[in-house]
Amino acid sequence: MRPLTFEIVLVFGVLAGVLLTRPSRLFAYPPTATETVKTSKGAVELPIRYYDGSLVGAFWLVEPAKAAALLPDSLEPLVLPGLGAVAGLFAFEYRNTTIGSYGELGLAVQAVRKGSGASVMGYLWDLAANVLHADEMLHGFEQLDSGLYVVALPVTTAGARAAGREIWGYNKYQAKTTSDFTDPQKASFELKGELDLTLEQGFTLPTPGIPFLTYTERKGQLIRTKVRVGYVAQWGGSLHLRIASGPTANKLKALGITTGSAPQAVFRTDSLRADLPLGVPLP
Repeated sequence: MRPLTFEIVLVFGVLAGVLLTRPSRLFAYPPTATETVKTSKGAVELPIRYYDGSLVGAFWLVEPAKAAALLPDSLEPLVLPGLGAVAGLFAFEYRNTTIGSYGELGLAVQAVRKGSGASVMGYLWDLAANVLHADEMLHGFEQLDSGLYVVALPVTTAGARAAGREIWGYNKYQAKTTSDFTDPQKASFELKGELDLTLEQGFTLPTPGIPFLTYTERKGQLIRTKVRVGYVAQWGGSLHLRIASGPTANKLKALGITTGSAPQAVFRTDSLRADLPLGVPLP
């Protein structure tokens, strides 16, 4: 009997191809389920669709006690054994969305629900399934007890602020930003009066984009929102960060992230696509 090596490689190749093309198929068509939610700045169609944008993301390992101080009472940091808690900073330039173009900067801490027993392995399985858009991996295994708690989320438009705060409870406030993603090897972003960052890249490693599985609080209710994405992330490079003061800057410093702090990992994309649906209230 001849070896099954070819058949095995073929099966895994087809499976990988199917999984990696799922994001493209998802964003090739309008959202299948839509609803309208009224906000103080007008009606918003859900999910909000992001057709085109750029993003720089950076991750730091921080002291768990400092991360815990920025979380609500229902949450605690997800701690990587021997390493610490994880904080992420995400700088967005949204060029085409269903609520207009705008800029945004997100500061978040990876968290778990207190007393839930949520594990690092469960978080990684949940993350991998959502990266690949493989919902079948989540049947009976989805870990709703982990999420990225959004500590601060300044945006540049009143409509985006109202939608984020009133629908999901995101910690949004209106601010001014400038960004430049025109150079494929250098990107810059400034949150006026608070901070600026520059990412320089050479050799990078491409991977499917990571989803945003977020936690927020709205009227005292914990909400988990699954933001599906479809883009290629380019990992690697050097991030230069300068921090002044302000709502987001001060929270960064409270985490121990200051001017010149080097992140453990950075990525960039200039083909950002995402769907932001209504979140799920957790008991």
